[in-house]
Amino acid sequence: MEHSASEDDLPHRAFLRGYTAVLLGILIKDGNASRNVVLSALSGETPSAKLRTLVYHCRAFLDLYTQTAASLIEESDTPSLQGTGPRRKDLWDKTGEEVARGVIASLELLCNN
Repeated sequence: MEHSASEDDLPHRAFLRGYTAVLLGILIKDGNASRNVVLSALSGETPSAKLRTLVYHCRAFLDLYTQTAASLIEESDTPSLQGTGPRRKDLWDKTGEEVARGVIASLELLCNN
């Protein structure tokens, strides 16, 4: 089944690619053995190019993640939803954002070495 380039740009696909990149970044940030295994499985010309691609997808994930958080917070502030149960703003956790930022920083360091 063929799909167009625009299908690759769908938010849920970008989110999944980015989430996967974050998970791979977690795997490779602390050890050469896991880094070698993951990088050998990825397509790309050089290890540096592969790392830059992971950074790109992690950033895309982070953008979507923060947009989703902002919309949930905005939605929970609407008068029709106030007082109807736990506020989504209180339930949204910043941990995912912090993890993604940490992975991006680690991958960028690896790119520069």
